[in-house]
Amino acid sequence: MTSPLLIQDPARFGRVAVLLGGTSSEREVSLDSGRNVLAALQRRGVDVTAVDGIPALVAALNAPGGGKFDRVFNILHGNRGGGEDGVLQGLLDALGVPYTGSGVLGSALAMDKIRTKQVWLALGLPTPAYVNLQRGEDVVAAARKLGLPVIVKPACEGSSVGITRCFKDADLVAAVELAARYEGSLLVEQLIQGEEYTVGVLGLEALPSIRIVPAGEYYDYHAKYVAEDTQYLCPGHDRGRGAGTCEPYPRGIFCGRLQRLGPSRFHARPCGQAVVARSEHGAGHDQSFAGAEGGTPARDRIRRTRLAGPRNELPRPGGTPMKLPFGRKQRRQATRPEPKWWESLDWSAIGTTAAIVAGCAVVALLLIFALDRPVRRVLLEGTFQRVSPPEIESAVAQVAQGGLASVDLERIRKRVESTDWVDSAVVTRVWPDAIRVVVNEEVAAARWNDAGLLNARGELFIRNARYVPPELPLLEGPEGSESQVAQLYIDAQGRLLESGLRLTGVRLDDRGAWELELADGLQVRLGRQDVKNRLERFIRLASPTVAKRVAEINYVDMRYTNGFSVGWNARSALAVAPQQDATPDA
Repeated sequence: MTSPLLIQDPARFGRVAVLLGGTSSEREVSLDSGRNVLAALQRRGVDVTAVDGIPALVAALNAPGGGKFDRVFNILHGNRGGGEDGVLQGLLDALGVPYTGSGVLGSALAMDKIRTKQVWLALGLPTPAYVNLQRGEDVVAAARKLGLPVIVKPACEGSSVGITRCFKDADLVAAVELAARYEGSLLVEQLIQGEEYTVGVLGLEALPSIRIVPAGEYYDYHAKYVAEDTQYLCPGHDRGRGAGTCEPYPRGIFCGRLQRLGPSRFHARPCGQAVVARSEHGAGHDQSFAGAEGGTPARDRIRRTRLAGPRNELPRPGGTPMKLPFGRKQRRQATRPEPKWWESLDWSAIGTTAAIVAGCAVVALLLIFALDRPVRRVLLEGTFQRVSPPEIESAVAQVAQGGLASVDLERIRKRVESTDWVDSAVVTRVWPDAIRVVVNEEVAAARWNDAGLLNARGELFIRNARYVPPELPLLEGPEGSESQVAQLYIDAQGRLLESGLRLTGVRLDDRGAWELELADGLQVRLGRQDVKNRLERFIRLASPTVAKRVAEINYVDMRYTNGFSVGWNARSALAVAPQQDATPDA
């Protein structure tokens, strides 16, 4: 068995779309998986972009200039927009875009658990006994036919969605109610208890087995996608090779039967018999683990997946690719005349392949046409205290061009965020004909000069506000110094408040001199040099005295090298004429 090839140059992958999210019941899982895949590829230097859902991918691939992506890393979960049921695979095949995972047939078949089990039984593979339960049929009779315990699940959802283990008749009603929330028939299956393993199949190569050890009772949705203490032991079955090494087994599987069905999970009974429990087009174990990216010190090495090769190539022992099914037949014996080239072609295979490609192309075109409906509604969400819904609707209408599948959501987001008092916006498609815009408004944290407003990040978001709340602190400075002035305010105001002083303003003049203003108009002059140390000295030495007599003081000048001076107002009994021989530093 050959080792996976390594690609040294990430640029050879081209532009890669990580397809995540989608509209299935497993959207949140896909988003989490996608973040992990995206981060791993970015660490390896791959030019990668996250794309949320099939319609957004269609729009990107049909963009002017011949499409935006060279290949797709599919990390969608589930069916009906989840990307595991063959629809996406047919679309990408028709467009000629390479992608990860199984093809059309494997994806569509493996998503339907009942038909998958029928194929397994036809091939003579051991699998738990089951009943195909239609809605309204007697689940108790089905369970008694199989014998308790049983497991109840939707037939066409991800393998961890809507699952219930039933050990007595009383468990069955709730189990059916949970599974019936999802479309399609239900699968009632004999419950097999024992150790659980998963084995991936890449081309004709069986990858190392992984033993799954959940902390809870069994490997449910929580153990797969939420829990941090689920163990994945690799290799799992061949323990004599030592845990922690994940080298491929030194054997291949000549598996025209299995190689298109993706990873499979097995339960090992106590007697040692392995039973095929279910198949997954995309196994859910896609969180990041230490050493999961190869463990090699050469950071620029990238394990080559089937993302880069033609879809009619499969690896052959010895390292050379094996072409299917378009290669010439083997030459005849030398004693016979060499046949003409057209006589050596497998016309049946060519005709079948051409028909499949043409059918996929038609399906893809119909899918694109069906999804690209006119945008008829704009759904708005937000508090709308400073921004009005008509403003947002007008902003969307200015740039929302084309149908729902092709509309540029990024352009809409930027236009909405350019509206006064909008801090950020999230724009998504809502099928069949709406755009949802979630608006987060700015929160004014300080005044800036005459009529500007700053947010909590020190960003000037309005230069000439119609109304400026007078209770906000006043920050002043030259243009472009907003964040610098705001940072000094943030550094000082909390510590001054601990000393009993309230900071109401910070000023930076054109010469670069700093000045603080406290409650009652008291000024603290920090000058241009050593500002942080002077502020620290004021807080540590001067603030205790100032806090007690703030009503008697006009200013505190911290620009002296070895001390500070205090300017008393007329109400103070300590008011004296300023000394003539004391000159502050800059």
